[in-house]
Amino acid sequence: MSTTSQLFHAFLRHWRLFGIIFVILTVGLLVNYRPNLIVYRSEVRFLIAQSPLATTAEKEEERYYNWVASEYIVYGVKDYVEGTRFAEQVSAVLTDMGYDELDTQRVDDIISSGAVRSRLIVAVADTDEAVVRDVSAVVRDLLSNPAVVEQLEIPQLELAAAQISPIDTELFFQTLDLRRDAIMGVFPRILAALVIALLVVAIVELLDPTIYTRRGIDLLGIPVIAEIPTSE
Repeated sequence: MSTTSQLFHAFLRHWRLFGIIFVILTVGLLVNYRPNLIVYRSEVRFLIAQSPLATTAEKEEERYYNWVASEYIVYGVKDYVEGTRFAEQVSAVLTDMGYDELDTQRVDDIISSGAVRSRLIVAVADTDEAVVRDVSAVVRDLLSNPAVVEQLEIPQLELAAAQISPIDTELFFQTLDLRRDAIMGVFPRILAALVIALLVVAIVELLDPTIYTRRGIDLLGIPVIAEIPTSE
């Protein structure tokens, strides 16, 4: 009897066990599957630069150092935006607006940022459109506030100040339809349930001491006196 045939007969012997495990795992994985079908996303873009020093009035080439410093400052602000201190500030403002459920952790989860040269991009993404718009407005107001900028404590600034200016007059906003991705996410869960069920069946078969075929007897070295046919 070939290996494939043995596996097939092993599956037939334990098909009930396989079915029970597969159904339980599939139902459990799909019930706990909570895909975000519609996600709203916005971007708030800023231009960040170091304020010109007094020496630039005497030497024009001194402005070069302002340009170089500006790029470092952008990444410093990016790190600050992704930290908990900025999330606490945003959460405090949102709480005053009536968003009690938007604590520091959730604000930190829905805000991300990127930097390119002297440009800072702050992205906000969530399943609630109103939350995205209000969080984006708060981020824009906070980073445009000179008092907040003075508290950034960016090492590259030392005693110099940074200037942060919004680039866009209108909020960049988009709606992401993830329903197709959500449907595709079902298949890996079904496949995982299938693999786990097959592994359990294989383990049970390996631990089963029962001999089902003549080959199993031959492997034990026991002589066969007679064999009863299973079919006419």
